[in-house]
Amino acid sequence: KRTHDALVTLIRAHGKWEIFRNISSQLVSPLQVWLVKVFVNVEGVAVFDFARKMYSFIIDALPIKSIIFPVISRTIKEKHTTELLIIKAKKYTLLFYFVSCIGALFVLPYAIAHYLPQYSGELFIVFVALLHLFVDAYKIGQSALIYAYDRQRFQFFLSNISIMVQIVSDVLFVYYFGVV
Repeated sequence: KRTHDALVTLIRAHGKWEIFRNISSQLVSPLQVWLVKVFVNVEGVAVFDFARKMYSFIIDALPIKSIIFPVISRTIKEKHTTELLIIKAKKYTLLFYFVSCIGALFVLPYAIAHYLPQYSGELFIVFVALLHLFVDAYKIGQSALIYAYDRQRFQFFLSNISIMVQIVSDVLFVYYFGVV
């Protein structure tokens, strides 16, 4: 009973914002694919999905965010250590993403020509999607700091603003430029 009450108290105090944030992002995530399907075509959805999978593959190959999260939570009281940890994580993540993008630049054209020839004309879209990796590298440590400083409510509102901006930009860019 005490564990249950503690869990309910914890969710009410901190977890509700994460639950609401997850719900809003899950409701909006299929919208990108739907926009591509409406404004471009079904083949555009396949290209968009392929580009997202390449991006996700590289992100998952170096799970630095999940590694750094608990470490920042433990070192948050030591400002210099936390700052140094985030700077080093960004540095090595940027290096890994850069090497991955250079590798993709050389390997993908040959791999796609042999195994997925229907996407051979769509390499530009994949490379544009991979550029988002460099933006992600600068976000390393932000979520951990937000949780360590108990600012989940701020993150909820910020992520919803980000979702709205993304929806508007997705509609405009997909309408005017297609999948890119």
